[in-house]
Amino acid sequence: MLPHVVRFAAKPHVRQEFEEMIERRLGVPQPRLWWALRTFAPPMHVPTGGPWAFGTRASYVAVRPILLSHSDRSRSIPPEYRKLVIRNNGDVLPTLLVDGYVAGVWRAVEDGIEATAFHRLPDEAWDGQGKEARTLTALLARREPLVYRRYAWWWADLPGAQVRVL
Repeated sequence: MLPHVVRFAAKPHVRQEFEEMIERRLGVPQPRLWWALRTFAPPMHVPTGGPWAFGTRASYVAVRPILLSHSDRSRSIPPEYRKLVIRNNGDVLPTLLVDGYVAGVWRAVEDGIEATAFHRLPDEAWDGQGKEARTLTALLARREPLVYRRYAWWWADLPGAQVRVL
């Protein structure tokens, strides 16, 4: 996607808002561009209320790279971290992203979200991880709190430069 579209799509917008953004950008209505964007980009349908509350008007955001879908995964995961996150059997640990790159992993624990960074992160990155952890904790509140416990033994082998419970 074009950078201005990605910036716009970083927050949820309804179809009409996407069409208006495209019209402002090009100066004329382009109804087929919304179809092309939905078909080939594609933006992701997202909840607009509480967890899984999609509301009456569908909202969309830009889809982030998926770790298993790219032939060149180094665009989202440094090669030295790949085997730490993606196991031989295809299991993938939930990841911490910093500036669009995998920087570590997370898991739900009794007191919140345990974040393990593979390298030292600046304070502002930890602030962002804390904000995401609060949102994630709210999302997981009614679910099994230790959903990743079957992977607990993986954590013993992780090179945790920094570990925090958020």
